[in-house]
Amino acid sequence: MSVGWRAAMVAALMLGAAPGAAATLADAKLALHGAPGMPAHPAQAFALFNAAARGGDPAAAYYLALMYKNGSGTAVDKPVAARWMAVAANAGLPQAMFLRANMLLAGEGVPRDDAAARRWLEKANELDYPEAALAIAIGLGNGTMGYQRDDAEAAQQMKMAMHAMSHRPEEP
Repeated sequence: MSVGWRAAMVAALMLGAAPGAAATLADAKLALHGAPGMPAHPAQAFALFNAAARGGDPAAAYYLALMYKNGSGTAVDKPVAARWMAVAANAGLPQAMFLRANMLLAGEGVPRDDAAARRWLEKANELDYPEAALAIAIGLGNGTMGYQRDDAEAAQQMKMAMHAMSHRPEEP
């Protein structure tokens, strides 16, 4: 039995699934992060997220994008990371919207596009994603990302960001 197969069986048993049952997002997260007494298995997590993302799971697309972006369980591939992040962002995940904006601002896997980044930040902000509110406050404070510098609006946005930090959304 391979180490990856054993890890998948342990994960399935820990989660109450029957061995051989279809893997869930929880199985993939467990393989990615490990658990007490069980090491992480990034390659197994990559395979599980990949299958789930290709099956239409937006949270799996988000994690798959992160794995491609950071080279966890697979080689770094920024263009593929950007495509999967777009899938997750288009599905409405504010975390993915925020990271999509950052990738657009940095030209990471996609051409730099401040206007598109701003639109993604604003969408994530509408969903009360704290980091998006903070990024908008910074943009307003220093006149970047196509924002006109506006110290009063930046201060208001910063207050909204601080409030949003007190009730952060869970990771998908």
